Amino acid sequence: MPLEAAAPTTALTEGMYPASLGERLAAYKEWRGRGGTPGNFGHFVGAHRPGGRGSTLYPENSGFAGWSEGLNGNRLSAVGPHDVYVVRDAATGQVYHFGETGRGFQQRGLEWARSLREKYGLETNAELLRTVEGKAAAKALETRYIKTYEKLHGRRPGFTDAQGTFVEIQKTSH
Repeated sequence: MPLEAAAPTTALTEGMYPASLGERLAAYKEWRGRGGTPGNFGHFVGAHRPGGRGSTLYPENSGFAGWSEGLNGNRLSAVGPHDVYVVRDAATGQVYHFGETGRGFQQRGLEWARSLREKYGLETNAELLRTVEGKAAAKALETRYIKTYEKLHGRRPGFTDAQGTFVEIQKTSH
């Protein structure tokens, strides 16, 4: 059966979807017509998500935006235990990275170990520095560790490669 024949008619779909979805589709088509490309699709999505500028997806009283706030543990408002950890060279103890996570420092440590091994050939260990309540407190503590390291060493954590070039691994400074 051809795709067109399988598509529901407007009469069948009318009232089946919220009007806001139709508004969002119309906004998307207009955006594409003005030259929107897949490369800048994030700008369109950001403007059309609940609570965003030009939001057309969910009505304000739907409760969805409020409910979904708690799903992303990467928000500063996230609660629960958060680990602040350090990633060090397995042999020398040199600091490569300070981080915080609500997923457990062991998990993030394994992710960092894999990344640093693949990218630079470094063998690392992750150590728990402290567990605190909430992302905001963990981020503040992580920042304090980074700033203290910078004051003591004059730069963020990293290493000197075989050519004598310093490779900064700690990208965040907060």
